[in-house]
Amino acid sequence: MSFFALVQDSLISYDLIIWCIAIGAILAFLINFFMQNVAGKVVRALISNDCIGEEKAKTLSELSLKPNFMLKWMLKEKGMLRSVVFVWGGRMPLRLDTDKSIPDFDSARFYIKDENEFKAAARFGRPMSVWYLILFTVLAIAAAYGMTIAMPYLMRWMGLI
Repeated sequence: MSFFALVQDSLISYDLIIWCIAIGAILAFLINFFMQNVAGKVVRALISNDCIGEEKAKTLSELSLKPNFMLKWMLKEKGMLRSVVFVWGGRMPLRLDTDKSIPDFDSARFYIKDENEFKAAARFGRPMSVWYLILFTVLAIAAAYGMTIAMPYLMRWMGLI
């Protein structure tokens, strides 16, 4: 059974497949936008304050960053930034005023290892403009819409239906 027969004989339509691909591309672009603008803010602050190497580690307040929910989520023990951003001493310090193991983001000192400086700068070097996001979204929607209109004609031309 070919793919085209599967699509013709089931509830799956070409339109659905095309729109799912477009939505997937838009979501991938949104994640990239988030990584460049939100996560990249921490990396750019560390690089601009010369926090390269464990001896030059600084706290978030020294970097003029407020530890909000997203920042804490990205810098937690297995967070998305921990491949390039490291904590002085190897482990996140814990708050002493509670009986739970809550990381203390106020006293934690962060840095980028010497060997990861190029990787961090290349990955998070500059923020992405929101205009790229808008332009890509409009182009993806226009391409998906155009494909849903053109697909029946292309299928007939190719002799698939």
